[in-house]
Amino acid sequence: FTPSGKTNLDSAKNSIKSMSKGFYGNISGLIDEGVKPSDIANQYAYYKGRLLGMPDNAISIFDEDIQAALSNRDATGAQKAGVMSVRDYEKLLRTSPKTKEAWLKSPGAREEASGYANDILRMFGLRA
Repeated sequence: FTPSGKTNLDSAKNSIKSMSKGFYGNISGLIDEGVKPSDIANQYAYYKGRLLGMPDNAISIFDEDIQAALSNRDATGAQKAGVMSVRDYEKLLRTSPKTKEAWLKSPGAREEASGYANDILRMFGLRA
């Protein structure tokens, strides 16, 4: 550090920002505006926890699914602009071999299945 500590601290911040932009090039504009990738990752952790019926604080921001959402790559591996949409992220969590079973056992899946069953019963006039 210099006596004021400012020059090296600013340099370190810029270095970390540059590394983040290198790793998450698709959100480099957001990083320039001061958004931290960890803040975005925390939102995905919250959503994953809610969808799978588990506490979001039990999910690491370095979780493979969260990193996939942040990287936002297509089927060929090319990085797309921005982060993965919530709809695409939900589809990933519902179909991924690592999370599909947890989704099927979650309260949300049971609720959704119950809703489908009620709709079918209504269509046949067996339920009001």
